[in-house]
Amino acid sequence: DLLLIGTNDLCSSLGIPGQLDHEKVRSAYAKAIEACRRHGKHLGVGGLSSQPSLTAEFVKMGARYVSTGTDLAFLLGAATAKAKQVREY
Repeated sequence: DLLLIGTNDLCSSLGIPGQLDHEKVRSAYAKAIEACRRHGKHLGVGGLSSQPSLTAEFVKMGARYVSTGTDLAFLLGAATAKAKQVREY
């Protein structure tokens, strides 16, 4: 089982939208990671692809899953790269 936290959603819920590296976010992650440990669950981190150092910090704290994007973003990136390649023919 996994608890996945969307960090942008968390920031909004905490009243600090967009402040991904705020102490309230770190505190919430620490509490969630500890709760997951107590209950034999894993914690996942989402919404931090632009913050690799913060992602690494949460992984060091115990997060075991990292969501680095959406299927749409991955498909769009691949399609853009392919279109660029075709234009070079």
